[in-house]
Amino acid sequence: MLSERMLELLREASMNPDKIPETPAARKLRLFLEAQGRKKGRAEGEAKGRAEGRAEGEANGRQDALLTLLRARGLSPSQDDEARIRACADTAKLDRWIARAATATTVREALGARPPGSRARPRAPGRSRPASASRS
Repeated sequence: MLSERMLELLREASMNPDKIPETPAARKLRLFLEAQGRKKGRAEGEAKGRAEGRAEGEANGRQDALLTLLRARGLSPSQDDEARIRACADTAKLDRWIARAATATTVREALGARPPGSRARPRAPGRSRPASASRS
């Protein structure tokens, strides 16, 4: 069993690692390893940031290309359509939309069906959908 004094020293040391006695060689090694860890973490963070920036730039370029193509073909994306395009960061999906936009006759045809859960435009008052009509 540990004495109260030893327990108190251990509690203090666990709350403040700087109070743990260490030899000069152990301190030098600890500081070296901490610096290496920071250097590695910084390099990994920078690499990740560059990759994310590149991916974001590619998506932005495809979004701009899609909007330009739609407008060049005389198709006018609504604000909702443009927001949907700008919100898409999936370059594969943007590529599919661009390919469809090359031959589509409407923006809806180019972008395909709206994602599940998105709301359709409200109907004009007094106009209701027949009960037999199906949603797609």
